[in-house]
Amino acid sequence: MTESELRNRWQSMTGAGPAVSLQYVRHRMSALESQARRRNIAEYLGALMGYAILVWAFFSIEGAMLRTALVVIGVGATYSLFRWYRVANVRKLDEPAGIGDGLAAYRSELERQHAARHNNWRWYIAPSLPGTVLLLIGSFLISPQRIGALVLAASFASAWIGSIMWMNARSATRLQREIDALDSLRS
Repeated sequence: MTESELRNRWQSMTGAGPAVSLQYVRHRMSALESQARRRNIAEYLGALMGYAILVWAFFSIEGAMLRTALVVIGVGATYSLFRWYRVANVRKLDEPAGIGDGLAAYRSELERQHAARHNNWRWYIAPSLPGTVLLLIGSFLISPQRIGALVLAASFASAWIGSIMWMNARSATRLQREIDALDSLRS
């Protein structure tokens, strides 16, 4: 057999693809559940700290506009928290009977987690923006000479929102890569 015949034969061979065991699928499903559970706990602890700050600020400041802004922020944060619970809560995955069922269940949960993070600013960040804007405007109206502090506060709020959006986009990208890797096993 000549070298070109060997090369042609080698290039025409089709591989069976990587072997994935049911134990590995169970391991990945468990890791996804643990990761989502940790993230949700961090979200809920952050919300508790945020609510504590809102309550403290509510009783520390004077002025109906500022207090109204804090209430609007709290209502928006509560909506976001309940939506997060509904969308990103960890579903206990059933024990897969076979590799196909296990991969399908794992992929489905990856898609849920991806959807919870992809473009979630509409329900995760946007509900608190009106209260934040009202708080900044109210602070300016009460004390216009502190414009520098308000610009700094607005910059901090923008950076915080940007970092949340960046982290969620990064997480969604990572989940999408995992989904794409699973899809490549089928082809």
